[in-house]
Amino acid sequence: MPIEMSRYMSRELLEPPEPEDHADAALPAPSPAAAPVATPATAAPAPTNEPPASLLMRLPAAPLAPAYVVAGGPRARSILDDLGEPALRRPIAAPAAANDASIVAPTPPAAPPAAAPYVGERPVDAAWLAERETALKGVRADYEAQRAAAQASTGTGPGWIPATLVTDESGQTRSASGAPTVFIADPGAAPQLIGWNESSPVYGAPAGRTLEFNEEAFAASYRAQAGAPLQTLARSYGTDAATLLAQHPGLWTLATQDHALNAGPAPAGRAMGDAGQLAMLDLYMADPQIAALIQRYGGNAAPATSGI
Repeated sequence: MPIEMSRYMSRELLEPPEPEDHADAALPAPSPAAAPVATPATAAPAPTNEPPASLLMRLPAAPLAPAYVVAGGPRARSILDDLGEPALRRPIAAPAAANDASIVAPTPPAAPPAAAPYVGERPVDAAWLAERETALKGVRADYEAQRAAAQASTGTGPGWIPATLVTDESGQTRSASGAPTVFIADPGAAPQLIGWNESSPVYGAPAGRTLEFNEEAFAASYRAQAGAPLQTLARSYGTDAATLLAQHPGLWTLATQDHALNAGPAPAGRAMGDAGQLAMLDLYMADPQIAALIQRYGGNAAPATSGI
């Protein structure tokens, strides 16, 4: 049969020939054929719809011969020899009893300490903030009104200072600061020499003064007067105008510009925000980039007031 021939050829290729397989060896005498045994007649199998079984499925599986192994030779080393005993084959320890006193339960991690409550100054109330805001708006409105009146006085009101004049390429004079100037005639002013030559009279400037309006000079004059609006603002802090501006010079900038409702300093013993707002401000100031930006513009980051 073809299949038996294939198995025989496989055996011939993998195993060395033995003496009894040689052609000159004497073959044993065939054994006598056994007498046929009479068997009772069996009925023919009933026809079925299943397909006939393949002949290959009826043959026994042939054992696989080891490839490239010489009988009696040393076994080649395998990488599996370096591996330890598999973990799955190791014996598993029996679980301890639930009431075993030798077993100590793991200690749970300690809870983080609670944040310390804020024990600083009490925050200002809304009524004080509204009162101070009304006073700040009153200072700004009065300051802007008096400044407009001084600028319209053309040199006679506060804030006017002598102008530093320069000459441009066309010979025209102007203020070195670029501010508008005004000339105030004064017959009693000292004459100013401009130039002369040998064949003409001396050239002198007209008798008078050239002035320009200076914002800082006017603001200093306004603060020195300590008018009613500034006194009202000072009363909200429990002091007078001169003392308030000396202790908190930044309030003047706050009064003359747009600002937040709770910007600026708080009165003594109070804070300009609650604990949550102060903690958020501390977190903002703790950012190294914010601190570097404040220092770059000449300031210093405020120290933390909370436990952050």
